[in-house]
Amino acid sequence: MLAFILAKEITICTTQRKPLSCSYPGSNIAITGVFWGRKSASICPSDDGDTQLDCFTAPESEGIVKGRCEGKESCELEARHALLQNPGSAHCPGVNKYLTVNYTCVPDAKEEVMCDSENSSLTCPASWKIGVNSVFWGRQSTTVCPAENGQTMCTGAPESLGIVKKSCDGLTKCDVHASYDQVQNGAENCPGVQKYLIINYSCRPHPNIGRTHLHSEPRYLEKMRIVNFRL
Repeated sequence: MLAFILAKEITICTTQRKPLSCSYPGSNIAITGVFWGRKSASICPSDDGDTQLDCFTAPESEGIVKGRCEGKESCELEARHALLQNPGSAHCPGVNKYLTVNYTCVPDAKEEVMCDSENSSLTCPASWKIGVNSVFWGRQSTTVCPAENGQTMCTGAPESLGIVKKSCDGLTKCDVHASYDQVQNGAENCPGVQKYLIINYSCRPHPNIGRTHLHSEPRYLEKMRIVNFRL
């Protein structure tokens, strides 16, 4: 299926609000860059002029914006000190700052199911990276990969998430084999039980995807770039 990934840049002046949104069905927000400070006199100019242009971004602002918007179809941001910095944080006091956010609209998370001893691959478009969200290796259903040797339940191996993340995170393609020696440490959990592997993962943009030259645009400019790929 052909999908469209929108890369956007949005700038919000102090005390003002603006929405971030992904209108393409089955997509959500992935933040690729955040700037909260001032490096330009022409963006969001103040009445009394701005002479301090070395107010670099507050380090906590990206995490705060991600917490409000990452993984959602839409969110609203307000460019205000109290909302973009940690309580008590002093970041360029008195400077008329602005917020610039780069984001893309990415596909919803994928899920790969492999029966015991099967092989499969996690895949993302070129220049996008795999991010494993969760892993289950065991049996908690009688309908998924029906077992020939009975339907004994088996709780998941807790170490499987870390093992799969170490193997696949950051790659464009990752081959996976559903077997205990590939997704467990040491002894097999529930020996003799026919298990299955479920991996939930997302395709995440490389940090440079969707970035434009920050602070070179007029007030409130929103830029879009469309990238095609096949799922």
